[in-house]
Amino acid sequence: MNNKELEDLLKLSHMRDDDAILPFPSMSVEKHELCGCEMAVVIVEPSRSAQDAKVLWFRGSQF
Repeated sequence: MNNKELEDLLKLSHMRDDDAILPFPSMSVEKHELCGCEMAVVIVEPSRSAQDAKVLWFRGSQF
């Protein structure tokens, strides 16, 4: 993996911590290859506190 690829994966993983989604979700970012094409796979799941609170904040709006 080159520096640019690592930098791109880190940018994706930092979306969890940019305060856009509260409470913070559980999130994993992985690099995969399918039919010779490299891609980033981002898996996002609600945090346990979000399941308990039943309230999600995204960029200042409540859902």
